[in-house]
Amino acid sequence: MTEKTTITVRKSDKQVFEQTLDAIAEEIGDRPTRSEALRELSEAYIGRDSLGRWQDE
Repeated sequence: MTEKTTITVRKSDKQVFEQTLDAIAEEIGDRPTRSEALRELSEAYIGRDSLGRWQDE
């Protein structure tokens, strides 16, 4: 069973979040879903498998 979480981006953060999606897309070659973007940001922040490498799990 997969747990789901709703992701909400505040209007004041929407532009920055869109820029984040674009930056991730440039690195991994595909525009990520919101869920993938959060995973990518989390992995990069904690110093683990950023740049899409976590998708190989």
